[in-house]
Amino acid sequence: MEKITYSIDEAAKIVGVGRSLMYQLAREGKIPVLRLGNRFVIPKKRFEIFINSSTNL
Repeated sequence: MEKITYSIDEAAKIVGVGRSLMYQLAREGKIPVLRLGNRFVIPKKRFEIFINSSTNL
């Protein structure tokens, strides 16, 4: 089965930033995330659209 979400750590590695910054962006609503309990997950398709359309984080 193909993975449909990224963890914060995976997304941080993809864009080359630290996980603290990714958590901050998630809390501020600047990246597309879903909250599952205490965990943030990032839908793969929405994240790919986000990084392809963003000039910077």
